[in-house]
Amino acid sequence: MKRLISVILPVFLLLTGCGASPQPEVSGKIKIVATLFPQYDFAREIAGDNADITLLLPPGTESHAFEPTPSDIIKINGCDIFLYTGDEMEPWAAELIASPDFGGEAVNVTSSIYLDEDDDHDKDPHVWTDPYLAAVMADNIAGSLKAFDPANAEIYNQNLKNYKEELHSLDSDFASLISNARVKEMVFGGKFALHYFIKRYRLGYMAAFDSCSNETEPSARVLSSLIHEIKQNDLNAVFYDALESKKVCDMIC
Repeated sequence: MKRLISVILPVFLLLTGCGASPQPEVSGKIKIVATLFPQYDFAREIAGDNADITLLLPPGTESHAFEPTPSDIIKINGCDIFLYTGDEMEPWAAELIASPDFGGEAVNVTSSIYLDEDDDHDKDPHVWTDPYLAAVMADNIAGSLKAFDPANAEIYNQNLKNYKEELHSLDSDFASLISNARVKEMVFGGKFALHYFIKRYRLGYMAAFDSCSNETEPSARVLSSLIHEIKQNDLNAVFYDALESKKVCDMIC
């Protein structure tokens, strides 16, 4: 289980938006604004030194309820490529990119991915937790770069190839590790946003809240079910978002 935690940590970092967001300098490079850390990180790997990339949402920000500031709007309107995850994750983005002040290319990085529905019948946009789907997102980002800057298409193709090899290696590591695991069940003491990870590796799970829940405490019934699951399966780890309180974890462990 310790090994599982060490391997899954990079996925959680992508999920929670951890990471620095250096501001672009004035240059002749492609100006990219990315809403969330996953597409920011993918773009950084694929574009290399050919782009100045800005991460719009600070780590830990609730993307659904985010309200861009005037300075955020200026950044978006002034960029060449705007990377976002779609209406399910950033419902506020549609109005901005429809504005006549926006002159860049808006790229929905999940546009070619079928989104599953969660228990509340809402579409779940956290597709990057599956390395295979993360590679599709990388394809979409690379496509936008090549369309904007065809002169450097070969550079983007090579960077994309290298990055997808890393993702495929990660996918193989996950599959190998999980196939040999004693327990194939995960318990989350917070919001559950790893639907695609669980689906990819055929794991079972229980969670205190769904991915978009506004609840702060689970019901007594949910707590009881989680505690029973931990004891019944002799689980020795409970997962939670690195930027959330571990209060629920402490209640059920």
